[in-house]
Amino acid sequence: MKQIFTLKAIVLGLLLSLVSMVNAQDITAAYMVGDMGPAGWSIGNPTPMFQDAVNPKIFNWKGALKAGHLKISTFKGDWCDGQWINAANANQSIAVGDYIITNKCDGPDNQWILQPGEEGNYSVTVNLETVKVTFEPLPAGYTNLYLLGDAAPNGYNLGDPTPMVQSATNSNVFTFEGNLTAGALKISTFKGSDWCGGKWINAATADQSVSAGGFIITNACDGPDNKWKLAAEESGKYTITIDILNQTISFVKATGAIYNAVYLVGNATPSGWNISTPVALTQDASNVNMFTWEGPLVAGYIKFSTFTGGWCDGDWLLAATADQALTETGYAVYAGCPPGEADLKWIVSAETSGYYRIVVDLVNKTITFSQTTGLNPLNTRGRLTVFPNPAQNTITVSQRDVIQRIDIVTLSGKNVLTLNTNKNSSTLDISGLARGIYLVKAISQNNVSTIHKLVITR
Repeated sequence: MKQIFTLKAIVLGLLLSLVSMVNAQDITAAYMVGDMGPAGWSIGNPTPMFQDAVNPKIFNWKGALKAGHLKISTFKGDWCDGQWINAANANQSIAVGDYIITNKCDGPDNQWILQPGEEGNYSVTVNLETVKVTFEPLPAGYTNLYLLGDAAPNGYNLGDPTPMVQSATNSNVFTFEGNLTAGALKISTFKGSDWCGGKWINAATADQSVSAGGFIITNACDGPDNKWKLAAEESGKYTITIDILNQTISFVKATGAIYNAVYLVGNATPSGWNISTPVALTQDASNVNMFTWEGPLVAGYIKFSTFTGGWCDGDWLLAATADQALTETGYAVYAGCPPGEADLKWIVSAETSGYYRIVVDLVNKTITFSQTTGLNPLNTRGRLTVFPNPAQNTITVSQRDVIQRIDIVTLSGKNVLTLNTNKNSSTLDISGLARGIYLVKAISQNNVSTIHKLVITR
């Protein structure tokens, strides 16, 4: 009797396999459905599996699986639109690959189950010829990836490197969207002070072009320390996508400006330490990565933001060294709030204060300060006097040279009062001006301008 039941079971198994193989003839697509997979219980947009190019009866997917249930559809759209590849039994372990093919919503709705503690990276394969679904564990991925290098926003700062963002649906995929400048780049899986404290994702070859997609994983400081290399003309806004499991990386450059705006910030500038409404540079219409500004700089410090609002809301263009002279053109990009030691600025001394033309070249990563032709620094010769200062209703402006015209301008550069005169000394009525800080600009007969700060109180 026992042999009869055994024979029946064998025959039933063969029949099920035969039915599955017959039904499998029309299967041209496979999708993972269930809270075990990245797309969850979505039949409208399930996780696609990839059909083998050599054997169309094999479908595969690689990625992270969570604790939960899984079944496989051969379609997407509505739950009863086509055939399902179900586990042979309810709550079937992923160690068991047997399956059945069911039609529409006829069932049984058996599913594979991944228990807590079994989560991780898997290679899931559906083989329609062997009538098996296999779940093969793969090496663990990474929880964090960081960009390192002078091409990255935070440079070679291992303590605070530029982070990549892990995909919410595939833990093996990380992306970065932002600006890259000329220089080198590599990727770390860790941060801190020890450069040998973890694994690195290096370019496959030294000075590898960003158009080449290969990479290698190296341990600690074992090397080779290969990096991707960006030329000046390759600088710009990029989307970097890396898939650890499939070992692919792509650099996609966006068209247009690296930054859409650049602003002056600092007590040497007309707007002072104001990130809400700083002075904006003008974007060149023919070169969107070039920004310029002309106006007065007083003694103090200056740096550049690419944003307004909060102090940590975007990228900063910082001096390359502390108290950097206006003659030095180099700068570094820092994302978010730089710590004190990294918050480097240009310095404007009393001797170097004056009217300047500032040019920010985002492609060549330079910032130049040029004093406007024909203008002297802010009253460096002591020729111009403004009395009283602070003042309320009137001021007397005097100079050794004859003054042709006196302008009073706001710190943003707006002319609010003009007096034409051909005298060494003139009195101006300022009672109509609001309280605040202004600049008095005296233009002499030889077209030389001298500037003095004025404070109006009430």
